[in-house]
Amino acid sequence: MPRRIDFHGQPSSGEIIWSEETFRIFQYDRTTKPTAELIFQRVHPEDAALTKQIVERASQDGKNFDFEHRLLMPDGSVKHVHIVGHAERDASGELEFVGAVMDTTESHRAEEALRRSESYLAEGQRLTHTGSWAWQIAGRVALHLSEEWYRVYGFDPEKGPPAREERAQRVHPEDRAKWQGTVDRAIAERSGFEMEFRILLPDGTVKYIHTAGHPVLNASGDLVEFVGSSTDITERKRAEVLLAGENRLLEMIARGDSRALILDALCRLVEELASGSLCMAQRQACRQPTLRQSMAPSSARLWVRAGQRLTGQGK
Repeated sequence: MPRRIDFHGQPSSGEIIWSEETFRIFQYDRTTKPTAELIFQRVHPEDAALTKQIVERASQDGKNFDFEHRLLMPDGSVKHVHIVGHAERDASGELEFVGAVMDTTESHRAEEALRRSESYLAEGQRLTHTGSWAWQIAGRVALHLSEEWYRVYGFDPEKGPPAREERAQRVHPEDRAKWQGTVDRAIAERSGFEMEFRILLPDGTVKYIHTAGHPVLNASGDLVEFVGSSTDITERKRAEVLLAGENRLLEMIARGDSRALILDALCRLVEELASGSLCMAQRQACRQPTLRQSMAPSSARLWVRAGQRLTGQGK
């Protein structure tokens, strides 16, 4: 039985007794005699059919009920109410219900505001390519990873949070030691951290990430977790690389460097912008270009030497 009694009703006689709180919630004058008709006058039209079905079934089966619905008030405002009814028999065996009526409007408004806030946050993260995260020190278990974090790092949110090892594997091999050292130092010093590094996705895509973490301490001053954000800054880094590369090429041209050196620098710039690619440029003036001239400048020296030996160009 509910701890609070806001109504008492007997289906057979139609008699209903309300508490002061119930009169206030339904906005009826205290002198008004409560009836089923008056109750359904306040029930929101979209909830009326279901509410009536629940009440009728409870009356027929003599069972408890517990549900929520909306009220549409005379001024057009909407209230959310939570109704709990307990079925029992009186001394003569007649079925009656006693229960509670709770106005949950404010909690629904708070929930709706929270949903809107979360929606705005998710949209903001999507537009700025920023994902939020939180992980605990014990076991480095992820406590929270936002939808945008999953998108940036290339994980499937349907599979749940990736383990520590999986997250570490996403860090580019060349940046992994720097990344691990920064995190370990922040843990040891119980301090925040901020850094840039690269991640390598399974399809070979390389992304530049800027991440910042903030330590969370418990009442005893012990470090328990880190919360922070990770932003995909790949486009910005590519723009910086392109600008720096263009300036280098212009300086080389101004100094009068050879075409071979300029083409070599151009190829390296293209390779830096398109990670994992090999770029080659060949001057048409070369009637018989050597293998070295026909290969990308960053090709492995061992391959070039082997090819030169096979073609006799290494003599």
